[in-house]
Amino acid sequence: MKKIVCFVFLCIVFGLVAVYSGHCANMILNGQEVDESGFPVINSSEIEPLDATGSLNFDGIAPCFFSQTIPIPTTFYSHFGFSIKGPNAKSGGAVLNECSNFGVTGYSSPNFLAFNCISTLATGGVPFLPETISFKPPVSGVSLKIGGGSTVGQSVRITPKGSKDVGFVDVILASAVTTVNFISTKSNIKSVVITLPPGSTACSFVIDDITTTP
Repeated sequence: MKKIVCFVFLCIVFGLVAVYSGHCANMILNGQEVDESGFPVINSSEIEPLDATGSLNFDGIAPCFFSQTIPIPTTFYSHFGFSIKGPNAKSGGAVLNECSNFGVTGYSSPNFLAFNCISTLATGGVPFLPETISFKPPVSGVSLKIGGGSTVGQSVRITPKGSKDVGFVDVILASAVTTVNFISTKSNIKSVVITLPPGSTACSFVIDDITTTP
């Protein structure tokens, strides 16, 4: 009789652990704890606010693998003045922890916005370009860091939209992230679009520490 009771007790314990673990895994998306509907949990004791208005460093809680997360929903960072959009609803950049081993230095540990053209997200999509980062309201200055340890020497094009006096920049990827700055005479930079320039085979890289100037 004691053996039966003990067995039932262990089944209940391990059953609860399994349910709890599965629940936790589904609650961490793009570097922040979210509820079952995918909305950020504001009053969480386990995680502090990720960013401030006009600043994105993506730090908080994030997985190591693309298969454990989804592309950033367009309204996910709207309360910080940003909107991030990939090529479609299933594809685009996702927040990963540095345990993903992108081979880069100079970013703000531990997370970054990551891209890889041969990986697959939990949605079945690809974490790759084009990616559009929009600013609401428009800004006069944008700064970001970009780098890639496995595609050193390849280029990524960053094009500001809305300002006629600020042109695109082709960034040569390196293990140490490069800081890219765009400055306009007016608050008219509505977004930056990240693509590959002609001839580039860049596949795996990260973006971090995005800041704007009103």
